[in-house]
Amino acid sequence: MSLLDITADYAVIDDLVRISITSENAAVTTYDVYARKINLTDRDIMAAGSVSIGVSDVVFVLYAETLEGLIPQPEYVITDAQGYKWTALSVSVSSYQGLPVSYRAIARKQL
Repeated sequence: MSLLDITADYAVIDDLVRISITSENAAVTTYDVYARKINLTDRDIMAAGSVSIGVSDVVFVLYAETLEGLIPQPEYVITDAQGYKWTALSVSVSSYQGLPVSYRAIARKQL
């Protein structure tokens, strides 16, 4: 019996955009990856917990296969294809058989 491998499923998803993720902790590191930028859903609002959500906030769906081992965290800065900077407010993970498949980062546009 073969196992279902869904790690590369992101490759068949439409509307992927090129983004940069910057961690500004001890050392500034930037990763260029593909993601989907989508509107908030009820699921995202419930998962955000105590984080205050605004009407202009968006979700970046980040695929683990493209992140080169990076685990997205709140406060990371996401720069989209148009050059706008977004701050991750909350990050949740979707996993399959204990391995991360994608992350959903609720983000707010920086002024």
